[in-house]
Amino acid sequence: MKKRKIPLYFHSLFSLTLALFLTLTIFALASPNPIKAINTFFTGIFSSKFYVGTFLNTTTIFLFASLGCAIAIKSGNMNLGGAAQIYVSGFLCALLLQNSNFSFFVALLICSVVSGLIAAISGFLKAYKNINELLSSFLISAAIIPFIDYAISGPFRDTSKNLLATKTIAENHFIKLIMPPSPFNYTFFIAIALCFFVYYLLYHTYFGKQLCLCEHSFEFAQYCGYNTKLITISAMFLSGMLHGIAGFFAVTGNYHTCHSGFYSNMNWDAIAMSLIAINNPLLLIPSTLLMSFIFTAGDYTAMIFNFSFDTNSLIQAIIFFTISAKFFISKNESKIKIMKWNNFLNKRKNIK
Repeated sequence: MKKRKIPLYFHSLFSLTLALFLTLTIFALASPNPIKAINTFFTGIFSSKFYVGTFLNTTTIFLFASLGCAIAIKSGNMNLGGAAQIYVSGFLCALLLQNSNFSFFVALLICSVVSGLIAAISGFLKAYKNINELLSSFLISAAIIPFIDYAISGPFRDTSKNLLATKTIAENHFIKLIMPPSPFNYTFFIAIALCFFVYYLLYHTYFGKQLCLCEHSFEFAQYCGYNTKLITISAMFLSGMLHGIAGFFAVTGNYHTCHSGFYSNMNWDAIAMSLIAINNPLLLIPSTLLMSFIFTAGDYTAMIFNFSFDTNSLIQAIIFFTISAKFFISKNESKIKIMKWNNFLNKRKNIK
């Protein structure tokens, strides 16, 4: 009998379940009233319109960034430079939109394209110099971030405030809030629409099918005559653009200024959410909703019970561990199949 393969989504559900279980276990052990702590985790954020809005707004930003991660992975690449791409976009947005007469959409285009070009550098280096994009994107990000930190704390700092941040953008560029005083705004619906658009791009266009083929077999895509170099650069550029959109809307919708380190591990959380959704743009919607709920509920519970540990980092670590275990298992299974096939061929030679 043939062994049934474990569905891909099983690993995603297992990752989420394990992350949730361990988070609740830690809350229960750290709290003098475990039942109350667990109850607060599940119901606390619904006690206020502010926390519900914060939960939905967190989903919005993560949707943009995780879409960028999904496109890169679908092309057989990994963009680890999302932090700088988000940061650069937010910084440029804060500078450009201080002018009330500057076009909002032109600023969005500039910010997203600049972020896209930063990511495209890694794609170019991989395509023409065979330099690993994980390493190059991470190092480029690590090199850019200190320059932005210096600019925010130095020449572009708003000295009228104690916060290390630029001046506030013009009020007419603020995105209208849906559930004040929470930061939830209309970009949520833009993010949902973008998920459907990227889904169509990946699975219903010729370019998308070429891009997805590169994920499964880069060599086969080359043998088919596809321009894999252009696909790699284009995919990284689109990935960077989506990270840039995340940074742009984080400033115009949430902070209204670019403060030092506002990106705050957004890129790593986005990678985790993309892996949970199996890099499917439509599955990213429930994936980011669930993860955003866990993050927001965890922060709320930690604040109420005065916990000193960071639950978000714990959840992120669990998800990366379980997802990487999935890839390790699948690679081992493929190696075992190859070994069995080689053994079969050797036996046939001996018989002859």
